[in-house]
Parts: sequence; C-alpha cells; structure tokens
Amino acid sequence: MSGRLGFLLSRLGLYVLTAWVAVTLNFLVPRFMPGDPAEEMADRLRRQTGQAFVGSPKNLLIAASCSADGSREDGGCWAGTRSSRAAPPPGATVVSWRGTYPTVVATRAGHDVVTCPSTETYLDFRQSEHPDEPVPIGNVISLRDIYGFEPTPPELTETEARHVLGAQANLWTEHIDSPRALDYMAFPRLSAFAEAVWSPPGGDFDDFRARLHHHEQRLTAMGVEYRKENGPEPWQTRPDVRGWPKSRADAEAEVAAWTSNIRP
Repeated sequence: MSGRLGFLLSRLGLYVLTAWVAVTLNFLVPRFMPGDPAEEMADRLRRQTGQAFVGSPKNLLIAASCSADGSREDGGCWAGTRSSRAAPPPGATVVSWRGTYPTVVATRAGHDVVTCPSTETYLDFRQSEHPDEPVPIGNVISLRDIYGFEPTPPELTETEARHVLGAQANLWTEHIDSPRALDYMAFPRLSAFAEAVWSPPGGDFDDFRARLHHHEQRLTAMGVEYRKENGPEPWQTRPDVRGWPKSRADAEAEVAAWTSNIRP
C-alpha cells in the first residue's frame, strides 16, 4: 500500500506542478514587462539588496535562452525581463531550455545550471512520426530519445560540468485536456528520463526496455494510461486536431536563431 500511495502522490505532484507552471507563466510573465509596476518593484529590490529579483526575492532563476533580439516572443524572458540580454548577475542559477549552448556559456561563466533543452526533454512534444499521435506538436522525442539524453554537454571540462546541477523534463498542458492525456504524454518517457539523469552516461536502452515491461505492469495496475510501445490506443488519438509538428532540423534551427545573441 505504501508503494501505491507513494506513486499516486508522485502523480498528484506532477499534476500540481504542471498546473502551477501554467498559471505562473500566464500570471507572472506579463507582469514583468518593461515599465510595469512589478518591474519597477524588482528594480527597487535590486538596488536595496544588491540581488536580482525574479519572481522570488530569495531565489534567482534567469533563463539564458531568449529570442534573437534578446526577448521572448511575447516581449520578455521566462522568469526574467528584457534586461536578461545582459549576463546573469553573479550567483545566478540559470535555467537553460533553448538547446545546450546556453548551458555551455553559463557554466563557463561560473553559473550553476538546470538544463531542460526543449528539443530533448519537452514531454508535450510528439512521441513518434505515427499519424495517430494525439495533437502532435514539436519534433519527435521518443522513449529512446529521452533515455539517451545527457544533461551535461560533452564539451564541458570536469570543472565546468560540476556547475550542471541537474535536469528537468517539462510537460506543458496547453494541448493536454485531461489527466488521461497527461498520462499518455508523461509515461513511460518520464521513467526513461529519471533513469537517464540519475545514472552514469552510456545506459543500455535494450536493458532498460526489458525492465520497463515489468514497470508497465505496475502502471497498468494503478490505472495509468501510458503510451504503449506500438502507439496510441484508439481512445488516445485525436483525429480532429492536426497539431503543429516540426522536424528535428527545423526545431534546432529555431533554437539556434533564438540563442544567436548569446555571447560567452
């Protein structure tokens, strides 16, 4: 019972976190535009404390990945402002979600980094080229792709790599309309992500897949409607929604354009 309770609580935590992120993006980000009262308050806190204020005065999370003009598409940087075009202040922890290049730049500048490159760890992205994938968006991120994810860019030295605190997998819900749909997008890719970031590099995917078959029996027993290896069940499809799929090459070119203004 304790194992079942723990798993159910972890699922509940995932749902709550997903909802919190969605609310945060819709509520906080528009209030951190240049000239807004919240931005003026942040400036006052910077002057008074000598620290950057981004969402919380005790925590500094600045995205090192903005659009080509140094801003997000909607006019600001996630968890930041247009001033994020400048280098993050000393002591800043960087959340790098536009590819791996910002991770390299930030770690070499001495910043700690949490990495979550969109083309590799976004669980709302489609899982295959299968035409029945529900609401297919972004590039394909398969179970094998997630398992092969390495949080630390290989070009970093051992000293630089120590600044990579870890990684996160994001599951945005603007295209997910139910817990059942969330189950399908999260599992079993979340299991692959967990093993990828909690294990040394160079894992054996075939061995993982064999072990995963046993874990999927647990998911089934707990009512988790995960994605089967051969694709979605009929009730998991959404033939009424075409989606916005991209090729991996197009997605990476978009990321390269967004981060082209970042300098070492």
